[in-house]
Amino acid sequence: MLGVKELINRFRHNRGYGVQSPNAFHFVTSVLKEKHLYYSYPAIEKQAKSGRHASYCKRLFRIVNYLRSPNVVMLAPHKAEAFAVTAARRNVPVTLLNTTGNNLAEVLSDNGTLGLLYVGKCNNYASIVEEAMKYTSSHSAVIVKGIYSSREKELWWNGIKQNPSVCVTFDLYSMGILFFDKKYKKQHYTLKM
Repeated sequence: MLGVKELINRFRHNRGYGVQSPNAFHFVTSVLKEKHLYYSYPAIEKQAKSGRHASYCKRLFRIVNYLRSPNVVMLAPHKAEAFAVTAARRNVPVTLLNTTGNNLAEVLSDNGTLGLLYVGKCNNYASIVEEAMKYTSSHSAVIVKGIYSSREKELWWNGIKQNPSVCVTFDLYSMGILFFDKKYKKQHYTLKM
C-alpha cells in the first residue's frame, strides 16, 4: 500500500518532472508517456480484454519497441503481454518459459547475453532475476510485473535496486524496469503511471 510520501514522490516525477538525466527524461516522455497510436494497438486491446490491462500491454509494447533487444525471454506472461512483446519485436526470437523457469540458464547460455527479460506472475521471480543478471550486458533490461503485489516482492524490489550491477531503475507501480548500463550514474525513478 502506498503512503502519502510515496504518492507525493510519484506525483513529483509524473511526466518527467524531477528527472535530471536527459536519457531518463527521454525514456519517460517519449516512451512511457507517449500518446501516439501504433499499428498494433487495436490487436493488443482485443487480446487484453480490459482497459487497464490493455494500457499495461501498450506500455510494454512501447518499452520493448524502444529497447530493440536482440533477444527476448518471457517468464509466465499473460497471453496479451506475450502478444504485445512479439508485436513489438517481430523479427527477434522471443522465448516463452513456464512459471518455473528451470531452463532459463540454458536459454541464456545459448544466446550469450540477455537482451530483455520479462518476468510475469510467478513465485520464483527473485531466483530468476538473479540468474539472469549473470548474463546481462550494458544493453540488457529486466521488466518485472507487479512489484507491489505482495510485501515480500516489494522488499525484494527495494533490495534489487541496490545491487551493484543495476544502474537505473524505473518504478511504475505496475512494473519495475532494471537497466544495467554502467555509463549512467546509479539512479532510481518512481513514476505515477
